[in-house]
Amino acid sequence: MPPSLPPEARARLDHHLDAVEAALISAGHSRDQRRAVLDDLESQITDMLAAHSASPTAADVKAVLAKVDPPAAYATPAALAPPQHAAPSANPRYSITAVWAFGCVLGSIVSIAMLNYVIFGALNSHDVGSSSGPARVPIFLTISQGFVFLLYVGGLVGTILGWAAFIQIRTAKGALRGTVLALFAGLFYPTILAFALLIALLSKQK
Repeated sequence: MPPSLPPEARARLDHHLDAVEAALISAGHSRDQRRAVLDDLESQITDMLAAHSASPTAADVKAVLAKVDPPAAYATPAALAPPQHAAPSANPRYSITAVWAFGCVLGSIVSIAMLNYVIFGALNSHDVGSSSGPARVPIFLTISQGFVFLLYVGGLVGTILGWAAFIQIRTAKGALRGTVLALFAGLFYPTILAFALLIALLSKQK
């Protein structure tokens, strides 16, 4: 989605587009040709602004406009060719969705470790046969249920967010990064589930 521009930034961008259109008119291009060039140019500039800043200012617009062709360049027939997309930003920002996805999956993995610790603690307390052991078992079970809940929720939410982040990064045209985090979150539990199913199928065949 194109970034929302404050009035001053929008006015600077519109001034540049008006100058480009004036150059196209002076070159004798038709209205449809001018509209096609202006639409492509505005799309290119908004993509560059999205990569430059999450909340572009007039200064950001000025910096981006300095990287594109000046209006005078559109007074020739070459202006009919769609403008080339700029190179990806040198400083793309991390996808927040990818970070949250990775955090959810990482939290679910920690829940697995804590769940094992709680279960083994409950078994050890019960096996020792101490007077406090049996009384502590219900507490351990309650805590373990909480970790199981975190495991399922974290795994499910993290997987969904991981694939959403991957799609978001692929369509951001270089403005976002975090593909590794997104793929880790999106593939971690599906991979484990696939291996578990494979092992189960192989076990039945023996």
